[in-house]
Amino acid sequence: MRALGFQPTDANWEVALVGKNLSDEEYFTGGFDIGGLGIAAAYLNLPRQYGIEFVYRFE
Repeated sequence: MRALGFQPTDANWEVALVGKNLSDEEYFTGGFDIGGLGIAAAYLNLPRQYGIEFVYRFE
């Protein structure tokens, strides 16, 4: 998800702040259950992620 970006007029580059799960919520994304064997597992989502994205277009 792009939160905030900047691209100058007539420029071939741009920069943006990006982030995912910014509220750092935990939830299950999947899992399985093998009831006959007593095995079960659940997968949590990824934690908060953020960074800077820089794009340069060679033209």
